[in-house]
Amino acid sequence: MRYASWRPRAGWSAASHAGRTANPENDTDKKGKKYAQAGIPYYLIVNPIEGKCLLYSLPSGTHYRALREADFGEPVPIGAPVDAELDTTVLYTY
Repeated sequence: MRYASWRPRAGWSAASHAGRTANPENDTDKKGKKYAQAGIPYYLIVNPIEGKCLLYSLPSGTHYRALREADFGEPVPIGAPVDAELDTTVLYTY
């Protein structure tokens, strides 16, 4: 399956990506655009190299209107419909 033809299933509340950021533009721009277009409320990127989480929210067309950045160790609140808090104290850098 090619990424360009991939579409999320109805009812998704969040998408996430964890791993090395060898191509950060792909994670933030290309994937973020696709998820926002699909109306997925949250897109979370976990960067274990920098020890940061990026939570994009409020999709509008081809982009997200809000971004919350948190260092590992700080909680990341995720609003409705997920209504949860990501505990980043369990994450570690490498």
